[in-house]
Formats: sequence, C-alpha cells, structure tokens
Amino acid sequence: MITHSHLTHLTVPQPGKMRQVSSQGRQTPPDFMAKAIGVGEPGKSVQIAPGETYTVAEIAGAGTIVRIWMTIMQPVPGLPHNFNHALVLRFYWDGEELPSVEVPFGAFFGVPWGKYTHYIAEPLSCTSGGYNSRFPMPFSNGCRIEVVNQADAPCPALFFQIQYVELDEQPAPLRFHAQWRRENPTQDHVPYRVLEATGTGHFAGMHLWMQKVGRWFDPAAMVQRAQETGSPMGAFFPEAIGMGMLEGWESIYVDGETAPSIPGTGNEDYFNSGFYFSTGPYSAPHWGCTVRSYLASRCAAYRFHIDDAIPFHESIVVDIDHGYTNQVQADYSSVAYWYQMEPHVAFPLLPPLAGRLPTPTGENITQFALFSSPVWVPATLVGLKMLKKIFGKRSS
Repeated sequence: MITHSHLTHLTVPQPGKMRQVSSQGRQTPPDFMAKAIGVGEPGKSVQIAPGETYTVAEIAGAGTIVRIWMTIMQPVPGLPHNFNHALVLRFYWDGEELPSVEVPFGAFFGVPWGKYTHYIAEPLSCTSGGYNSRFPMPFSNGCRIEVVNQADAPCPALFFQIQYVELDEQPAPLRFHAQWRRENPTQDHVPYRVLEATGTGHFAGMHLWMQKVGRWFDPAAMVQRAQETGSPMGAFFPEAIGMGMLEGWESIYVDGETAPSIPGTGNEDYFNSGFYFSTGPYSAPHWGCTVRSYLASRCAAYRFHIDDAIPFHESIVVDIDHGYTNQVQADYSSVAYWYQMEPHVAFPLLPPLAGRLPTPTGENITQFALFSSPVWVPATLVGLKMLKKIFGKRSS
C-alpha cells in the first residue's frame, strides 16, 4: 500500500549522499566461475568459511541504512546445509558491544521454516530470489553488519547490497532492533513471549511461525470431550484439527502494567485475518499469511505496526497464546522488530544451529491423512449418531 505521503518527499531536495556497499569485487570468483566469466574479472559474491564471521559492511560516521538486499543459494541435492538456518545476521550501531540485531538469515527476512517463500510487504519481502529489507536503520557513530556461518561447511555464495544515506549528523534518537526466539514445545498454560524489552521506543511488528506438535487426532478422546463439555463442538477443541493454537490471542503490556493495554481475540485476528486464515496465504503491505497448512498443522504470519507503532517509555512485553488457555502444545518461533533508545538489554542466548532447525511434520501429516481418509467416514457417522443420541437425551 503506497500512500500519497510516501511520494511527496520526491518533490523536495533530499539530505546527505547516497552510497552502497556490495559484494562486488570482494573476492575472486571460484575457479569454475572464473573460467566462465574470464580470468581476472571480479567476483560478485562472497564465500563464508565454516565458523567464520564475515563483515558485510563497516561504515563510519552518521547515516541511515535505507535498503538491504541479499541472496543465497537455496537447498539443493548435494548442498549439505540450508543456509537460511545456518547463517546468522548481526547488526551493531554506534560502537556498541552487544548486537541490536541477532537473527538467523532466513528468519530475519520472513522465510518460513527455511523454505524460501515469495511475499511482498512494505518493510520486508522475499521477491523472486531476493531477500529485502526497507526498514530505516539510523546510526550516529558508525555501524557494522556481520554474517556468521554456523554450519560445518562453507556458504558457497552470499550476494549483498547495503544502501545508506551518509549524513553530517543523525537526528533520529532511536535504533533498529530485531530478535529471534523459539519455544519447542511451548509451555503448558504459559503464553509464548515474542518480546521483552526495557527502555524507550516502539514495537514495530513480528513474523511468527506456529506448528502443532504431538497428537491431536484421537476419536475416542474427541467423543469423550463432547460428552464432558455438553457440546458437540467439544469434540474439536482444544485441538481444532491441528490448528487449535490459533484459538489464543495477543497480550501486549506496556510500562509495567499488570493488565494488557492491547488484548486480542485470536492469533489470526492479530494478523488481520479470520477463521484460521480461512482463504489461505496472502501478502499485504503491513500484514499477511505466508503459510496456512492443515496438512502440516502449520501457520506463518506477519504484521508490521507502521502506522500504529506501539510506544513504550519504560518497558514492553509482547505475548501470544497457543490455544485458548495455552494448553495446545506447539513449536513457536518468531522475530520481533522494534526501535528504541540505547542501551538495550542483552538478548537471550541464540541457540546453536541444531536448536533452530524445524520440527519434522510427518506426525501431523499422518494425523491429517487419517482424519480425512474415507476409512473414517463410517466411524464418524457412528460418532455423530452417538452424540445426537447423547444430547437428544439431555435436551429432553
């Protein structure tokens, strides 16, 4: 959604000088490429060795990063690692020792479960092979952007462009932050925490990945729940055909409040959708759903608070549920995006690569196949007759 206000700045002179740091000419190309393009020609990408921390950009003075574009090779047979998981981005502002951004590569750009997925939003997007950020990232006294390869094999090719405006002085007091978190499994009756920050700033949004873990299809238990609750709908709750985690909602607490100033009604409602993302994936400028799969019991969604950034002056806590009373066991991971004045609190320790890999979906696929199989139709009809008989007696 491009509004008139985004275009009017083109009618007035712009401050500063636009510059770009790129991977062009950083390294000589591999032999097979050098022979193809000509010996002595510059390489366009960089290779990152196992365990190496590669400095993508180190910029002195004041300025604002206005665009980040990157791309990597996607998983193919013979490539031992998915570098959407294995690479980690770290951004530092104004000489700070602790990074303000520490997020796995693919997750930062919204890639769900390491599988490159096309979507278009205003601040972040994945478009036809490119990974894009348009979040403005100001700094007053230099910045450093690093990529860490935590795989045990080289990352064969990272391409990048970092576009920034060089300024004499940086007027913006806030700094960009992004943090990755995961709980697998989620804690029983405890909401999932997307963000906990202290200081002064505003929350700018999240990417959230939700996957059911454990058993949800149990016909005997479903009939029993219907009997216990006194409602036929009880057979489908709390698991809701593997999507029961969506029955929770967001709760956002600002400046130490004990009751959330922003309470929600449902997880998909927070992402401006409804009824378990009823029509499936879509992308809009400030919110969207990149995955909705009953087969895999997975949902991936994003929301950016661009025109409705949530301010805080002392602290902010952003929680989101996994089920109506946080009773649905799930695998949740997220990236929170926010701006605040420095210093920021140290982030939770980023898990090693093995702790960032997706949970296999085989159990969920098997359950959905059983649930939707024609073999179960007679049993379902018998169960419905039983429920009708039970509730018919109660009503009489």
